[in-house]
Parts: sequence; structure tokens; C-alpha cells
Amino acid sequence: MPSSFSAPGFADELTPGVLDRWNQVVEDEFKRLEPLYGSPYFTLEPGDPDAQRVAVTWFGNPAEPEFCFDETTARKLCDWGVRGRRALHNEYCEYAVVTAPDRQGNLRPKRVQVTTELPEYYQVLAEDDPDLLRGILTDTLGGEPPRWEELYGPAVANPKLLSPTQRRVAFARQMTGHGLHPDLREADVPADPVGSLNAVNALFMAHSINGPDDLLYIVMFGAKPYARRTATGALEAAGRDQIFRQDPPLAALACRNADPAAAMTAAGAAFDGRTVSFADPIGMYIHAFTSEVFQFEGGPVPDPWIRLSRGRQGLHQRLEFGPGDADPHFLDDITVVEGESEDPLTGGYQVVRHVQVGPLVALGAPKDVPPGDFVVLPDPPGPIRCRDAGVCSGVVRPLKEAFEAAAGQPAPPAAPPRQPMSTLQDGLYHAPGRPPGHLALVFLRADPAADSAAVDGALREVTGLLRDLAEGRVGELPGHPVPTGDLEFLLGFGPKAFDIPGARVTCPAALGPRFRFRSPLPTGGGPVLVGSGLPYASDIVRNDATEEFCLQFTAGTQLAVSRAIVELWKLLDGRRDSRTRMAPLEIAGIHTGFQRDDLRSWIGFHDGVSNLESSDREGVISIGDAEAGSDTWTVGGTYLVFLKLAVDLDQWHHLPRAQQELLVGRDKLTGAPLTGTDPEGLPVPAAGCPVAGTTEVTQPGNEDFIEPGPTDDPVMLAAHVRRANLSGDSAPDLAGSLRMFRQGHEFFEAVAAAPGFRVGLNFISFQDGPDRVLRVLTQRGWLGGVNFGGQPDTDGPAGRLLTVRAGGTYLVPPVRDAAPYPGAEVFG
Repeated sequence: MPSSFSAPGFADELTPGVLDRWNQVVEDEFKRLEPLYGSPYFTLEPGDPDAQRVAVTWFGNPAEPEFCFDETTARKLCDWGVRGRRALHNEYCEYAVVTAPDRQGNLRPKRVQVTTELPEYYQVLAEDDPDLLRGILTDTLGGEPPRWEELYGPAVANPKLLSPTQRRVAFARQMTGHGLHPDLREADVPADPVGSLNAVNALFMAHSINGPDDLLYIVMFGAKPYARRTATGALEAAGRDQIFRQDPPLAALACRNADPAAAMTAAGAAFDGRTVSFADPIGMYIHAFTSEVFQFEGGPVPDPWIRLSRGRQGLHQRLEFGPGDADPHFLDDITVVEGESEDPLTGGYQVVRHVQVGPLVALGAPKDVPPGDFVVLPDPPGPIRCRDAGVCSGVVRPLKEAFEAAAGQPAPPAAPPRQPMSTLQDGLYHAPGRPPGHLALVFLRADPAADSAAVDGALREVTGLLRDLAEGRVGELPGHPVPTGDLEFLLGFGPKAFDIPGARVTCPAALGPRFRFRSPLPTGGGPVLVGSGLPYASDIVRNDATEEFCLQFTAGTQLAVSRAIVELWKLLDGRRDSRTRMAPLEIAGIHTGFQRDDLRSWIGFHDGVSNLESSDREGVISIGDAEAGSDTWTVGGTYLVFLKLAVDLDQWHHLPRAQQELLVGRDKLTGAPLTGTDPEGLPVPAAGCPVAGTTEVTQPGNEDFIEPGPTDDPVMLAAHVRRANLSGDSAPDLAGSLRMFRQGHEFFEAVAAAPGFRVGLNFISFQDGPDRVLRVLTQRGWLGGVNFGGQPDTDGPAGRLLTVRAGGTYLVPPVRDAAPYPGAEVFG
């Protein structure tokens, strides 16, 4: 049965003949792929009228140059005009920067054009309806219609005199390139188009990967119930590395943004017995643009500077961002505000980092998977090393060398030698189970007069003291060991640590200003991040979690944690200079917490239910070669992000239970994820959860209900549990998944004001870069603009539930053999 998709985005009114041709293109690609990648779990169109429409999303910035080198290199290369676009814009999102002279005659960026439109759709129009093609492009470009010669080549004054096949070849040569299509290659169409119209503008995508053939392929490839065997012989869903290592050439695809997001969504659905198909209309869409991180003259960017088009609401395929031609301002008058950094907007890479794109799929109802349908895969021999991908040596490195040669830059120095084998520090509980019951975070400030030698000596003494305490030895009680309480500690370096005079290592890029929380206002309060719905508490005028160093103490007893703080104070106090009364290091802030044995939080709901599986944790936590970039000494370490979040129980306590459940996304009693609402608007928990013989989702047997299933319900999508993990089945170790390993502890502290106490959460997460957390807090659809859950509205039911009392980002360096303490190379 032929497919019956509408025009992408419902953007155009097509004649029946042209629409049939578009569907034939899609159908032909499907039939070509079906013999190799067909599956009972994939159909081109949904056969179930009640199938759920689900947006599969990823960020539009190209991943390859970033994992091959670093983000700075990626930005330079991707912004290198049409050359960067044709080589690297392969995440189904392409952009071009329109420039214009200013009053002084200087050529400056004016606006960014972003497109997700499929080139094959335009080839159909060029072949079967040239007038419609030119009309669409006229509307897109504005002004006079493009000349036929610009669309079909200098020899074509009237394409209607050509046959459809001749028009196809002429348009491809001028506008799209061959796109790896055999007939166009046989007709000697070059890989890159010879015309300039779709080079100086981003009218539609032109990279050979950004077509419906590759989109169909990756979804069909993923739409199988891939599984792995556990130690007990049971089957569980296979991970990214297992799926993409079936065929060695596929491994590199696992490192991109688009392919794993699409494949893992399809694989997760198939493992649940759901059929996967494309929702009408098939296409690639812009699902979200976090414009809040862009500011103009201290306020939001004017609305006319954000122009979405080429599709109905929710199905846009084009974004133009920046001033119009008649506006006297330029793109670099806009400021990108990320963390503490405020940088001018100079290119498209900064924009597409905040654009989420992807197709719409339709998922059938879950069904039991016959045992014979499972594709059982072996565990991979090790993680996929993205930096070893062939694209790094074959595409990105030559492009980087050409860019540096064109810019007159010197050749980069030889790579530093690989560091000795390293491991994560203690205090990260990525194995199965829960962290110890008691926590203290101690922030240490360095004396401004102390140099690296003084700080190095102090850190040697501090870590020596803590190692003694972890073995039950107290300095003033020789020969009389004390219970250790299973004390463990870890040491983190904040950005200020690298400013200490004599430091031998510069601040890692991942601790740069973009990846730091903003300071509270001098009068108290203020946003912790631009674009986030989390404010500082009104009485917070100083953030004490931004000092040079952070120590995390965890133990099974409160005494062990408290003793560590007291003994640390004794040591540091004893090192005060008799004249200045200053010590090289001093305690600047202490935050304590504990684990709850009921596995709930202060708002009464189960907490931490959808944290990472233990098997996924180290891949998310540990800094790899790709994440480290030029900061190779950090490989094997991790980044700690801390937020002390106070909860307004008075506000929460007065909300009806049903409203609380809709904001959280779970049943308050059982923890079952919600699947929708009934006709009265009351929450409906997942059927069958908790399973028979259990009462809560945290009990064995309920593992299938840990993560909420796919949904197209806007109320469900606004709940906290979904906003905090919008990537769903995407491989957690991918940076674009924004997954993190959370290791938080609740807090309770007495205060003078009524009701006499304050409660909340010490949010602590570990990941290979702070960017994962900061983007969750600022991106639309995630927690951007939202305080906790629901819609972005400070006057809503949970609009001011959480306030921040402290927050910081720290590098937790790896442990190295023979090093006196982690990170000793910074000062030693």
C-alpha cells in the first residue's frame, strides 16, 4: 500500500501528482532498505489510529568536531562558511550566516538562517512543479523571485522546456549536489552544488547524510528488540555500545547526536513490543529554541528577531534569528548569556546549540515480545572511543588544518603524553546501592597571599589527615583508634583554584565562565542562570560554594562526618600565620545532609527513582578523551555540580494531592509514573504498577516502571520527572542526552524565622562535564524557565517552590598512582 504522507510540516499545498511523487520518494527509500533492515516492529506509517505521536529530539550542533577535538574547534570549523557546512553540518540541521556592511563599511554578521528541510523534497518540486518551487523560495528569501538560472544552472532560462529527469539533474547540479543518489552520480552531478543560492543562504539541507534515506535507515536499524543477558540470565534492553558495535563501521555513528537518539528511541520502543513508524507528515522539525539565553541591551531579544516558518505550529522547519535588513543592529549586538559568561553572538554554532530538532514518530501500544524476536547482543569489549572514529582523521582533522592554514595560525603543538592510569576518587557510589547516610560538603578558601607551594603543602596535610581518619586514626589520640564510620572523602577544584599564583595548569575549559552559576544580586536573590526558573533565595547575597576547593565527606554515621569537619578545622587553625592570623586554607562554608530511609523527599514523593542504572553510571561520570579535549590531565576524573535547594513546604503543603502528582509526574503513594489524566482531569498512574505483591515502584519487580513511557500528552510532558530526563531512551553517556548521576542528600536545619526550620535537598551530581546540568536547567522543554514542574510561570502552583542557597561546579581530578593527592599536578 503506497504511503500517504502530507507535505513536510504541512507547509505547502501540493497538487495530487506532486504529493504522490513525494510519497513515492519516501516509499522507494523504504523498499530499498527493507530487505536489510526490515522488522516486524517498524512500519512506514502507523497502522494504529491511536498510536502515540512522540517527538524524537536532539541538539542541532554538529557533534563530530567536538568529540574529535573540542567545542572551541567545533565552533570555528562549523562557522567556516559553506566549507564548514558541507563537511560538518550532518545532524539534520544546517545553518548559514547572512552578513551585511555596517555604517563604517565593516562586514558583520546580520542573522542566522537555520533549516531542517529535506533536500529530496525540493528535488521533487524542482522536477514536477518549478513554479511552486520558485514561489516557495521567493517567500523564504523575500524580494524578487530567484532567476531560473540560479535554480537550474546558467544554461536554463526556462526549466519547463526540460523533461522532469533533465530538471532533476540540472537542479541537483546547481542546488543540492548528488546526495549519494546513484542516478545523479551517473549523470556526473558533483557532490557539492555549483550554484551559490543555497550556499550563501540555508534554504534547505544539502549535506548528503541529511536526507530521508539516512533518517529511515537509522530508525529502521534501531527498531528491533535488542537485548543483553544479565548475570542471572534474564534479558534487559541493550545499551548504545552493544547496538552500535554489531558492525564496526557503525560504532562512529553512536557518537553523533542524531543517530543514537533516533535509534535508541526505536530500540526502546521495540523492546517494549511497540511498533515504530513515522507520524504524518514525515520530515525534520525544530521542536524548541531556547531564546532566553540570548539578550539584547540587557533584556530579551525582540520578538521580530525570532522568525519560525516553513510549517505549522510545532512543525516548523526554518528559523531565522537576528535583525532584519532594515534594522540598524547586527547579530553581534546580541549577547549569549551562559553561566557567568556574556559573549557576543558571532555565528550559527552558538545558536544551534540551543535548537532541538528531530522527527515525529508514532508508537503503537506495548505488547509482549515473543522470545524468538529478541536480538541478543554480546557485551562490548569496552566503551566506544569516539575520538578514534575515522571521521576525525579523514574529515575533521584535514578541515582543521585547512582552516588554520587559511587563518595563518601556527601548527598545534604535539599532543601531550598520555597520563598514567587513573581512577575516580572515592565518594562516588556508581555501583548498585545507595550512598552512605550522612554527608558534609566543606568549601575551602585560599589565602589571597598564598602561592602554589603553600597551597600544595596544605592540601598534602589535609588529605593525609583525612586518610588517617578514614582508617580510624586521630592525631591527638595516638594508639587509640576510633570507629571510622566508613568515612570517605573526595577533593574538588573550583575555577578559582587555577588562579592561585604559581599554578602550573590553566583552568579546564569545562570550568570556564559559561559553566558556572551566576552570583546572587547584591541585594539578594536573582537568577542562578539566565533561562533557568531557579532563583537564589532573597536573603542570599553571597554564594559560599564558589571557593577554590570543595571537600565531600560521606559516612555511615553523623559522628564520622562531623569529626572530619572538626579535625580539619583544628589542622587549618593550627597553620595560621602568627602575624597575619591567616592560614593557607580556611573553611568558608559547610553544608550537611542525610539519606532518607523511606526513599522519599520532603515533598512526600519517591526521590531519585529514575537515576542512572549502575551499568550506565561510569560512562556518564568519567571524563573521557573527547570530553577532556586539550585538558588531557583530567581524563579519568569527573565534574561535581552542587545546588542547595530549599523547599517551600508551606506552598507545597496547600496544593491538592492530584495537583502535586501532575507536577511531579508520579503517584504520591506508590511512585507509579503517570500516563495521563481521566475525563475529570485527575492523574492516571501506569496500569500494573506496582506489580502484584509490592506496594511501591522502588521494590523489586517494578523495574519496567522506573522511567515513564513515551507520551504526547502536554500535561505529562510538563511534569518534573519528564522535564528532568527529556532524552528518554537515548544513550546516557552521550553529552546530548543530558543525563547525569545524582547523589543528593536531604537537609534539615534550624532557623530563627517561623516555622523554626528549613528543609530541602543538597543536589549533587557527577558527570563528564557541567554542561549537562546547566543545559537541563536552561533549555526549553527541559527545566528551562521552570522552577520545578508544570508550565513556565512564577505565579503557577509550583512557580516558587525551590530557591537556591548555594551552588558551584568543581573538577574532581582522578586518582593517580604515587600522587600525594588528586590534582597534585596543578601545584606540585
